[in-house]
Amino acid sequence: MGIVRAFHGIFGASAVKRKLLIAVPLLVLVVVAAWALRPKHESVGEAYISERSITLWSSVAQVREPVNTLHYGDRVDVMARRNDSVKIRTASGEVGLDRRPSTARAGPLEP
Repeated sequence: MGIVRAFHGIFGASAVKRKLLIAVPLLVLVVVAAWALRPKHESVGEAYISERSITLWSSVAQVREPVNTLHYGDRVDVMARRNDSVKIRTASGEVGLDRRPSTARAGPLEP
C-alpha cells in the first residue's frame, strides 16, 4: 500500500483516475484490434496437383524438411497464397508449403 499511497501523494488521485480512464479503453481497443486482425486458418479453396509429383516442405526457409510427396491429381486445400509460395493441406491433414504456385490448380484435372 505504501507505493500506491506515495503515487497518489505525488500525482494526486484525480490524475490517476484520469490516466486510467484513458489507459483502460485504449487497452480494450488494442485487444479488439488484435483479435480482429488475427490470422485466419480458413481454406482459400480446393485444388488439385497439376505436376507429376511435388514435395511438400515444412517451411520456405533454406533449412527445411519434406512433409510429404504429392502426385498428379491429388486433392488439396489451399490455405494461403503468398508471393511465390502456396500453403497446402493434404486430404490426410498434413500442412506444408510449395514454392511453385502453379502446382495446385483449382478444379478437377483431366487425365
